Amino acid sequence: MRLLILFCRILCGGFFIVSALTKLSHPSDFALTIAAFGLVLPALITPIAWLLILTELVVGLGVLCRRQIALVGMMALLVVFMAVLSYGMAIGLDINCGCLGQADLSGLPQALGRDAVLLGMCLLLWFKRASRQDAPKYSKRISKITWR
Repeated sequence: MRLLILFCRILCGGFFIVSALTKLSHPSDFALTIAAFGLVLPALITPIAWLLILTELVVGLGVLCRRQIALVGMMALLVVFMAVLSYGMAIGLDINCGCLGQADLSGLPQALGRDAVLLGMCLLLWFKRASRQDAPKYSKRISKITWR
């Protein structure tokens, strides 16, 4: 089970890092992909593109470093990405998702499936951590709280 957890952590964190780094090489292309969905005001497209790229990088590194808050952030991003991809499919967009910059030739359905698998791996990491036997043990003594 530990190897599966390690595999999921490396794959999820690594995917987000690679995704961010490929977008960093051509952020304007990623901004065009965001614009194609029509969900963001034109003045906000470039700042949001940069925010997403940097967030993906930080979250990916955080997941590799076993930071629980980064895992929560990754799951939140994946849910948002899946909602946007579903919206794009619903309105009939025929574009590449832009998840891996220009190197990504997958369409929206493939990207949605990939995000669902990544979300499943994140959930495995979350629940495994919550049920981990080697979690820190807390003292059985309970501090008294005095109200004055």
